[in-house]
Amino acid sequence: MMINNFINYMRHYFNSNGYHRIPVSNQNIHSFLKQAQNHMYIINLYDVNLYPSHQWSHIIKKCETDFYSYFDKFPIHRKFVLNIFVGGDEIFKLYTSLKDEIINYDSDIMSFNWFVDSVNKQMTIPDHAPNQILGIEKVIDQYLHPEKKKDKPHIHLKEMTKKPMITYTFLGVNIIFWFIFQLLYNENYVLQILGLNSIRLFNNYEVWRLFTSMFTHLDFSHLIFNMFNLFIFGSRLEKYMGSTKYTVVYLFTGLVAGLCSATATYLYQPYIYQLNVYAIGASGAIFGIMGSALAMTYTSGESIEGLNSFMIFMMSIIGIFMGIMGTNIDNIAHIAGFISGFAFTKIIMSQKQQA
Repeated sequence: MMINNFINYMRHYFNSNGYHRIPVSNQNIHSFLKQAQNHMYIINLYDVNLYPSHQWSHIIKKCETDFYSYFDKFPIHRKFVLNIFVGGDEIFKLYTSLKDEIINYDSDIMSFNWFVDSVNKQMTIPDHAPNQILGIEKVIDQYLHPEKKKDKPHIHLKEMTKKPMITYTFLGVNIIFWFIFQLLYNENYVLQILGLNSIRLFNNYEVWRLFTSMFTHLDFSHLIFNMFNLFIFGSRLEKYMGSTKYTVVYLFTGLVAGLCSATATYLYQPYIYQLNVYAIGASGAIFGIMGSALAMTYTSGESIEGLNSFMIFMMSIIGIFMGIMGTNIDNIAHIAGFISGFAFTKIIMSQKQQA
């Protein structure tokens, strides 16, 4: 009864968390598939009471053909098979016979075994096997030891859209606007019409400048640098955040960056200085995207297409430091965009954990 209760509990968890049930030739095996990042996982639940311990190695290998048919459908580099054996006192005998077994189907597929004693409430993981896979170890531990304080559920990142069309749109708009501005041959005119100026914003209430300045570039190197970073970070974030939320993050952080920059200039700079200073560029929104990507990777503990939280943090710090060391760079906008992007996405991720 305890074994069946545990298996049913895990089946419910897998069905409720984006795993797909897959049929295998042995009807007594409960198999689930999940794709996460660039990896694919197959999780198998086995009731060890159904077969003698000496037969399990043969049963596992017999399932290879079933797994291969699914692996071939996905052009993913790394594939993993996790076999979870569930039993009572007899689990130790099976552990002794299978603990050193690692099945290498080929160079891209590896299989590991975990052993769960649902009667004595113990889980044993061999030394060579990973002890963390998709947060499943926490789910098992919570079942075996419900008296423990429940951790916040682990958030797994998954692709929300295949093609980052909003990022491509932002790239196109910025580049097209730049070409149009070059045809005008009058930088001062472009700045006075579209640039962000604190006096025009707060005294003349020209609020649209918060928006238009985000898509305005005059210098070619400025455009290329911003568009390169927009593509690198924006395309990844949109895929895993979704186009709608991504659009909100881009526009929200860009507006916050511009507002903070204009406020700082208005409060702390001489009036004559404010008259002649115009801020332009997408960098505030781009730093917002970097902050958002950092919050997403840090909270989930996962990476987005090769970028983990440490890499994003270091690249953000380097970008801010370069701005501080340079001239005519709106550091207030960069920092405000980064912080607002991180905070906004952290709130979203926290709500997902509590849901």
